[in-house]
Amino acid sequence: MSGVLTFRETVKLVRDYLEVALHTLLYIRQIYPAQLFAEVKKYNIPIWQSRHPMLNEYLGRILECVQEEMEKGTIRRVNFVVKEAGPEETPLERFIFEFEWLIPERDMPKAGDDFTPASHGLAEGDVEELLRACLLKLNHSSSYLRRLKGEVSFAVLLELKDDAPPPESKAAREGHVGTEWIPADSRQAMEDDGEGPGRGPTNKSELSSISPLEAIRLGMINMDMRVEECAAKFEGEDDEMADSSADVAIHKLPDHKGKGRAY
Repeated sequence: MSGVLTFRETVKLVRDYLEVALHTLLYIRQIYPAQLFAEVKKYNIPIWQSRHPMLNEYLGRILECVQEEMEKGTIRRVNFVVKEAGPEETPLERFIFEFEWLIPERDMPKAGDDFTPASHGLAEGDVEELLRACLLKLNHSSSYLRRLKGEVSFAVLLELKDDAPPPESKAAREGHVGTEWIPADSRQAMEDDGEGPGRGPTNKSELSSISPLEAIRLGMINMDMRVEECAAKFEGEDDEMADSSADVAIHKLPDHKGKGRAY
């Protein structure tokens, strides 16, 4: 079918969306100061993009691994975790990007191969419209999430299928950087425990809140996006809603990838 995206083209568009989403979250959750970002356009709307070379390189290696694992069909979720900057690294928020593969595992393309779906294919313009809607919902989340207080940091976690080996970037494979991904702390991950999709071990006396953001069908892949405010965020808080001018201190650039059968 003319104009229909191939599998790898679809994965690349999802990877590009995740890049925009990570930069957006760093900005709207004020993990780094606003002056670190520049306004650019993507999906025909203004977005905020980091101008810090070290941070951009760090995110680039994460996204390289995400794209490789997506092409293999091994990713279940990408989690962006906002956490306290102290030694406990207590998670405060999780932005979850969950993927459902509509291609049977036996039909996944081998390395270097590609294919166009025989039916239900989408054109690039169709996908970009869907991703624009996702990004707008992500931006809007800052209007109702409770304010973050104190110093915060972040981690990116990849939750993979049980039999998948740990992800590894090209730089790591070539020995330019050390081990980047380590098994995730159970508090950081969103692994299933029988209490519902994506819920990690919880103390039922504690409160947490999960809000759906958007769910879209991308032809060969479905993506479900939601945000969880973790129980620790509610401790000692009143009902004040999120304030986009909240004062959140900068934390140093990460020196290793987010812990994230999650890595």
